[in-house]
Amino acid sequence: MLTLDYSGFGLSGVWGQTVTISDYSKLVFSSVQKLAVDSVVVVGLSMSGYIALDLYRSHPEIFSRLVLSNTKATADTEETKKRRYSQIDAIKENSSAHEIVHFHLDNFFLSETKTSNHKLIEFTEQMMREATIKGIINGLEAMAGRPDSLEILSTITFPVLIILGETDPFIP
Repeated sequence: MLTLDYSGFGLSGVWGQTVTISDYSKLVFSSVQKLAVDSVVVVGLSMSGYIALDLYRSHPEIFSRLVLSNTKATADTEETKKRRYSQIDAIKENSSAHEIVHFHLDNFFLSETKTSNHKLIEFTEQMMREATIKGIINGLEAMAGRPDSLEILSTITFPVLIILGETDPFIP
């Protein structure tokens, strides 16, 4: 299993330029090439689902299976783009990711999970706080600018597992 740190998240450095979803998928493809494997099972959760679909768009030959969890194939609506750019403005204005961390913690987990699984909430919050401000801004801009991927779904000829939360506020 290979898991990647995207630019500005985890232990990886921060890309200085504007980043697109395709930039992230190129990083994934480069990593797969270094492994010298014939095919892969790609798992994409949330933003990584957008990256997985972009990777499929450019390199379908490397896929043997695909798992998409809490993600969607459509581009952002205008309302969602506005929310993302508003979050970017708040991050820049405050030089802090505090607001977006709490926005996601409030919306990612059910109230039952928040009260019954403190370790998961703490782990997620710590991981989010370790992300750089530039990394978060790059991710938000990339998600807001990503293309619609609905048209490529019908071209997938291998097994796909789709997982979603019944009460996910972002993926109805």
